[in-house]
Amino acid sequence: GGRVSERRRMMLENVRKNTPDFYHAWRKYCAVKNWREAGRHVDWTFEKDGDTLWVYFRGSDERVDWLRDCMAIPTVLFPYFTRFAHYGFARSLNDLFNDELFIEYLFAPYRIILIGYSSGGAIALLVRFIYQAASDVLGISSCTDNIQVYTFAAPRVAWARPLPPQPGTVNVRLSGDPIPHLPPRWLGWQDNPGQEVVLPSKFGFRSHHPAAYSEAIGRVDK
Repeated sequence: GGRVSERRRMMLENVRKNTPDFYHAWRKYCAVKNWREAGRHVDWTFEKDGDTLWVYFRGSDERVDWLRDCMAIPTVLFPYFTRFAHYGFARSLNDLFNDELFIEYLFAPYRIILIGYSSGGAIALLVRFIYQAASDVLGISSCTDNIQVYTFAAPRVAWARPLPPQPGTVNVRLSGDPIPHLPPRWLGWQDNPGQEVVLPSKFGFRSHHPAAYSEAIGRVDK
């Protein structure tokens, strides 16, 4: 009805005024055609654009990915024994850090932009956490000024204690998408760090589909 339409219009106007340009990040993610496998649990790829490195993490795409997503069991985020994360996403993180190409580029002197959809967004947040922790240990914490994260429809990743603040992180979700509310808070799962952007959706519980995000983001980016 008219009241709902007016509320959506006001939400979109607020997003346009108060958020950074995540539209470009989503368009670049959607344009990715070829993915690189890191083990069986995560697909990623990258592209270089001058001094900027764009790194993409794919959302769940097949049955083995969905099984990983259901592994919402707290596990120690090695080697940080006071941090706990989603077991399935922690396995994906381990696969990434066993990929020599990933390590080579992640700590190269680039401005880094991490982009992930759904479970790929959860992995991007964990990569950002490890990057920050490693930079602090190595005494190059200023490197974190050169990293940005854009997640879309990302589920929660941390248990018991939230991940530390992540300046430069933007988490986009649709109002009807249930996935960013999982695993549930009442089981101890923590909200993801970063700026949250909520877009109105006309798709209800079907809002998790990439097409719903493209439609909603397209209405903002006008």
